[in-house]
Amino acid sequence: MNRNFKRESIMYEDELKDETARVERRNDCSELIDSLMANLSEAPEDWGNDDLDKYLDGFAKAVENIDDYYQKHGITGVDSSKPSWRLFAYYLLAAADLKK
Repeated sequence: MNRNFKRESIMYEDELKDETARVERRNDCSELIDSLMANLSEAPEDWGNDDLDKYLDGFAKAVENIDDYYQKHGITGVDSSKPSWRLFAYYLLAAADLKK
């Protein structure tokens, strides 16, 4: 599948967090991935994990410690013990280790 992830304007961390909080379905998660790819393409300097090795390591750490991420960022209402598209979306966002 050819994914067109270019957007008219780049989403920054707060907007990405807002989009992540709205993820409920697979399509929402796919749209978040598009936003993350566009953000990485346009602002790689904002990513602490800007290559695949670092990102996958960050993803593994997010899976292990997502509750710490929630606490650090004031995120409530997501049960990390129950698989959901929103939980997966937070793993994706946390793995990026955004600096801004």
